[in-house]
Amino acid sequence: MQNDLTISVLGAIALNGRNGELEFPGGRIEKAVLGHLALNANRVLPVSAIQEAVWPGDRPETSRKMIQNAVSRIRRVIAGNAAPTQNIQLVTRAPGYLLRIDNGAVDLNVFRSMVNSARELLEDGDAVVARDRLRRALDLWRGEALADLVEAGFACPELAAVEDERLTAMEDYFDAELACDRFREMTPGLERAIAQAPLRERLRRQHMIALYRSGRQAEALATFRELREALVTAYGIEPGPSLQAHHRMILRHDPALLRSAARGRVERGSANAS
Repeated sequence: MQNDLTISVLGAIALNGRNGELEFPGGRIEKAVLGHLALNANRVLPVSAIQEAVWPGDRPETSRKMIQNAVSRIRRVIAGNAAPTQNIQLVTRAPGYLLRIDNGAVDLNVFRSMVNSARELLEDGDAVVARDRLRRALDLWRGEALADLVEAGFACPELAAVEDERLTAMEDYFDAELACDRFREMTPGLERAIAQAPLRERLRRQHMIALYRSGRQAEALATFRELREALVTAYGIEPGPSLQAHHRMILRHDPALLRSAARGRVERGSANAS
């Protein structure tokens, strides 16, 4: 894979060749077309979906031709920079285009593979290795997915789903941290994650447990109250059953809260509640 052409979407879009990052063919449209195709690698992407993402509002009458021209430029770059043995093609497939590429050549797919293997390790109780693998997977992110395109007005439904994948992997990482009894070390990172996604109940549950294990019961209860107030105010709903159960466990000093998952299988049932 060292000499293969690779595509980075976990941050500003980038094409990488054997000698580093390549100069991008064309401009914003080429970047948007390739970025959208990379998010949907090895799946046919309709031209209408590309049009909607590149031009979320009114689109020019020549938008279909502009996409065709962008595809031609991208194909030339692929042909000139892919390794001889690399499986990468941008082909026409009704009703649109298909980017055929090895999973390891798109950083999003590398991220997914690492996260999936880490989850299996976590299920098997190997929290130390799982934690390291999740950390390396999260380190692949250089910012918001396709950050430069989003800033320029690019919009597609896949971006919200990809961001959710990042946050869920982050929650898995914090589960592994808890399983390794790193409840003090993980707290600052948890608080930064909560600042990004304040209504995710799994993050709040992890924060409550980490604070409680650190001897900070009052703060653990305060993070529950903060979320409850936000949910009631914004949506008129209460926190979910799992979070409420952990709140009650903290109030009664349930010894189960101090039990490290490193001594057994991680309890993912309550961890997945959100």
